[in-house]
Amino acid sequence: VIGFGVCLLAGEGVDVLTRALRWLMPRFLAWARVRPGRGFVRVVAVAAGLALVSWTALPLISYGMSMNPPFVDNATHPQYPDTPAILALRAAESGDPWGGLVVPVAVTGRDGSLSLAPLTGATALVPGINTFGGYDSSAASRTSIVVKLMTGVPLATAMSEHSYIVHPTFTSADVRWDLLLNYGVDYIFASPRIANGDPGNWGRLGSPAALQLLYDGPDGRIYKVPHAASGPYVTGSQSVIPDSASALRLFTSPDHDPRKLVVLEQADLAAMHLRPLQSGAPQIRRMATARTNNSIQVQVTSDRPGWLVVPENYDQGWSAQVGGVDAPVVRADYSRMAVQIPAGSSTVELKYRPPGLQLGLGLLMIAVLISAIVLLPGVLRGRRPLPDLLRGRPS
Repeated sequence: VIGFGVCLLAGEGVDVLTRALRWLMPRFLAWARVRPGRGFVRVVAVAAGLALVSWTALPLISYGMSMNPPFVDNATHPQYPDTPAILALRAAESGDPWGGLVVPVAVTGRDGSLSLAPLTGATALVPGINTFGGYDSSAASRTSIVVKLMTGVPLATAMSEHSYIVHPTFTSADVRWDLLLNYGVDYIFASPRIANGDPGNWGRLGSPAALQLLYDGPDGRIYKVPHAASGPYVTGSQSVIPDSASALRLFTSPDHDPRKLVVLEQADLAAMHLRPLQSGAPQIRRMATARTNNSIQVQVTSDRPGWLVVPENYDQGWSAQVGGVDAPVVRADYSRMAVQIPAGSSTVELKYRPPGLQLGLGLLMIAVLISAIVLLPGVLRGRRPLPDLLRGRPS
C-alpha cells in the first residue's frame, strides 16, 4: 500500500511539473521570439520533467550502491557451500518419492549448554533442503500452533499465543519426538555433539538406537526416522471431533497413530456435506505420488473406500478431483487435508490456487478497461483531462 501511494505521488509530481513547464515554455519562447510547433513544447516539457526526476533519483541510487556491498555470485563465491552433510541430505531426499522432511536439532547437554542447530533460519533455502525450520511471518494460525507444539511448547500455551510468525528452534531436550513421527519428519540433522555418548543430550528424542545413522562427520550427524508418517497415506478409520481444540488434543496425544486413525471435525464434514466412512482399514495394493509447487497427484489402489490423507497444510485454495470428478478437500488432523476415495483404482489430483486470485485478475482487467476509456480520448486529442477533472476544473 505504501509503495502504491509513493507511485501515485510520484506520478502526480511528474504531471504537475510537466504542466508547469508546458505553461512556462510558450511564454519563454514568445519572449525569445521563437515560434516552434505545439508538439515541440510538449516533448520538451515531458523531457525536462523526466530529467529533473532522474536528477533526483540517480544520486540516491549511487548513494545506495556505495553504502551496500556489491552482489556476490554464489556460483563462484558461495556463502553457503555444499558441505558433505548437505550432499548426504540431498542424496537421501532425492531417493524419497515425497522429497523428505528434515528437522534441524540443537543439542542440549546435561550442563544446560546448547549447540547451534544446523541450517538455522532460512539458510536451508540456499541448498534447497526441505526443513521444518526457517522463518515465516504469515503462517496460518493452526500451522503456527502445531510448530510450537513440536518444539516442546505446552498445549495450553501454544493455543493461547496468537501469532502468525513462525521461527522454530528445535532443541533435543524439549522437542516432541512423537509429533515428529506424526507429522512425517524423515530426517534429523544435528550437530556432532549429539554423539558424544551422553544419553542426556537426546532428551525426548529417546535413543539413537531407534534411528538409522545416514551420515557422521564434523559438520553434523544425519539420522533417518523409521515409520514416519511422511507422504500421502490411506486410512479407513476416523474420529469425528466436535471442535478444533479437542481435535488438536487427540492428534497430539502421545499414543495417537495418524496412519490408523484420521481426526476430523464435525463442522468441516458438515460444510463439505460428507459423512464418516464405515469401511474399516483398507488394504492398499499400489500407491504412486508426484508433486509440483502447486499440485499433487496420487495414484492409489484400495480394496475399500478410505481417506487419502495428504501431509500438506490445509487451505481453502486447494481443490481436488478423484478420477476426473470434483471432490471436496476436508481439513484433517487439525491442519492437514484429506480426500475421500472409493474402492478400486483412483487418480487423485489436487491443485492449489490462491483464494481470490481470479477475482483479483477480474478486477484488474476492469480497472484497466475503465482507465483506458477515461484516458484514451484525452491522449488521442493531445490532452490529459483527468487531473483537471479531479481538481474540479473543466478540461
